[in-house]
Amino acid sequence: MNGESSLQSSMSFKLLWSLSDAPLAIVGEWRILLDRLPTRLNLVRRGVQLANSLCPLCQDGVESTDHLFNTCSVVQQVWDKCDRWIGKVGVRHQATYVNFQNFCLLGQRLNVNRVWKGV
Repeated sequence: MNGESSLQSSMSFKLLWSLSDAPLAIVGEWRILLDRLPTRLNLVRRGVQLANSLCPLCQDGVESTDHLFNTCSVVQQVWDKCDRWIGKVGVRHQATYVNFQNFCLLGQRLNVNRVWKGV
């Protein structure tokens, strides 16, 4: 991880621990930010034999944490619907921790920001 990524990552963890989400949600968010989900890429890295490591949703990329939450075409459709639902207009990044920071630091109305933190 380069210096900028490390700084961004530490800022994400600082934000995470300041949230008043349910403890299980925070643990889930923590595992996502640490890339500790049992994605196909992580399973292969740990020596698990799989038929393939493609994303089961889109079959168009390796199933990694960043792919599942950011770049998968199916997931992007879900995020687009969430954006339209709350009236958010913005940029979606490929790095999970950058998106997490954007969701937490939205300059939106308080109730919209709460919805995004829950998402």
